[in-house]
Amino acid sequence: MVGPQADVNGRGKTPLIDVNVGADISCKVQLPKAQGLQLRPTDLRLGRRESIAGHENVEVRELSFGVVFWTSSVKVVIADLASDKAYAIPFLIGDGIESYLMPSCLYEAVAPRAQSSESQFSLSHGERVFRDLKLGLLGSPDDEGRQVEAIAFLSLIIRQARGWFFETYRGVYGRVRCLWQARIGLPSVSALNNSHVPVLERVLLAAWIAASSDAEITRSLVNGIRVDLLRGQKPPGAVEISVIPEIAAQVFGFVVSTSFDKKAENRFLMVDVGAGTVDSSLFRVLPAPGGYWSFEFYTAVVQPYGVSNLHANRVSWWEEVLAGKMGAAAALKQLGSTKYVTDVNALMPAFNRDYFAGIKFSGISPDDIDKTFFDSKLMAQVRGSTVWRAWKDQYLTQDQLNGIPMFLCGGGARGAYYARIAKELEHYPNFTWLRAKAWQLQKPSDLNAAGIDKADYDRLSVAYGLCKVNVASVTQALPPPKIPTDTQEAFSDRYIDKDQV
Repeated sequence: MVGPQADVNGRGKTPLIDVNVGADISCKVQLPKAQGLQLRPTDLRLGRRESIAGHENVEVRELSFGVVFWTSSVKVVIADLASDKAYAIPFLIGDGIESYLMPSCLYEAVAPRAQSSESQFSLSHGERVFRDLKLGLLGSPDDEGRQVEAIAFLSLIIRQARGWFFETYRGVYGRVRCLWQARIGLPSVSALNNSHVPVLERVLLAAWIAASSDAEITRSLVNGIRVDLLRGQKPPGAVEISVIPEIAAQVFGFVVSTSFDKKAENRFLMVDVGAGTVDSSLFRVLPAPGGYWSFEFYTAVVQPYGVSNLHANRVSWWEEVLAGKMGAAAALKQLGSTKYVTDVNALMPAFNRDYFAGIKFSGISPDDIDKTFFDSKLMAQVRGSTVWRAWKDQYLTQDQLNGIPMFLCGGGARGAYYARIAKELEHYPNFTWLRAKAWQLQKPSDLNAAGIDKADYDRLSVAYGLCKVNVASVTQALPPPKIPTDTQEAFSDRYIDKDQV
């Protein structure tokens, strides 16, 4: 028997759980492979260069490099601002959207002590593996080690992306001198709180400088560049760096489409389900002079309710339920090893009941914890803190909120568990106005992304928007909230230091 424990039904003490562990118990969740990524063959000598034109008297073009640095993966889109074309960068051998999603893992090959050569960083192999790169950086932005690892990772991403781009389009850019802008996204809540902007600016600039050097990417190279920038020693002619709210980039592909009506009210709900967080925002899009766009936020909420945190929540439940159960130790240990892995999405069953085979329950079901997480966390964030709050704080009327267009995006939204958000928002008993209508982001006609199904475009939409959107302003709507809004839990609360595992 297990109990008493936290009330999963909201009715006081939970009834005791009777768990029957069979001899055939097995865990259905496995750690992702740490090695063996199949990177696309790329001429990395080209990736070290900002231009590949062989002479000076050539055409000059402005290019924009949009990089999305997310918990589980990185996406890159390069835009030629003169030709008005954009190119999604495939990193991996494979088909469809997965080839464009580079896992956010950094490897370091440790050099033998007897040799003088320093260990090198890599995207695909090495004795040391670094995960949680984004969470580590945002959770401890002043930590030198976290900065070095993030810079090293992004520098390798830049080399890989530029190498593929120049090799694939050599016929065009072999005659062009490129003037680059490099843009990176902010979590959507940071549209209203830019405390991470200086860190991201410095990390991306250091990564660009390192990627453009002739040296291999090592700790000493990266740290030297990092220290120089802290001292204000910025190289002449350095790339232009921008940090752009991800929510503005996410919706840009829609606002430039033919279905966007500039004369309409253009209020939208965006729910982005990632590995670490769920970002939900209610905002208005306003065209500004000169091809710019303004974004007026009514509410913006980021909570650690993404796929990997749901998984960690489930693992904690199983650890309590199966503690001390005869025959369960090996399967439980296997599950526990995946608890804080941020790239577990592809290997995680959609529902808690499917985590193990060979277990029978009475009292309550593994589905109960899924329902509690969904109702008291996800829907409380999206329906409550994001939509209902906009009415409560008198930003919008019930009529304005009734049937508001919603975009449900992100890799986590592909799973059956999170896809229910759209269905739940179609209606709400006793509050007929508190509903949203699901819309789909449309793939822009100017985006070159071979093999991408239109239903998967939203996985690349932020990277596309980063390299294309011109943001005039991002503001908080008026009137101000009457009571403080708890919009996020600190990144440091979720981050597990590598020395603790």
